[in-house]
Amino acid sequence: MKQREMVIWLTGLPCSGKTSISRAIHDRLRKESLNSYILDGDEVRRRLSSDLDFTKKGRRENVRRVGEVSKLFAESGMIILVDLVKKFSPR
Repeated sequence: MKQREMVIWLTGLPCSGKTSISRAIHDRLRKESLNSYILDGDEVRRRLSSDLDFTKKGRRENVRRVGEVSKLFAESGMIILVDLVKKFSPR
């Protein structure tokens, strides 16, 4: 592929626009004839991480899995857009 591989992470609270932003970036990249893929947190949870709960340990494992998949895609030359919920933790 004649593009620079990369992983772009979008994190934030639920309904904060992460998915909308990643879709807009994806559409723009396609118009530029660049290959990209969206790893959406909800989709990943339904498929790759369906065996995980939402405990701290489960969330950490979910992020690890997304990181590994992102790395595999990037190594193939893709631009990966990841949108995951960032749990708010007050200080």
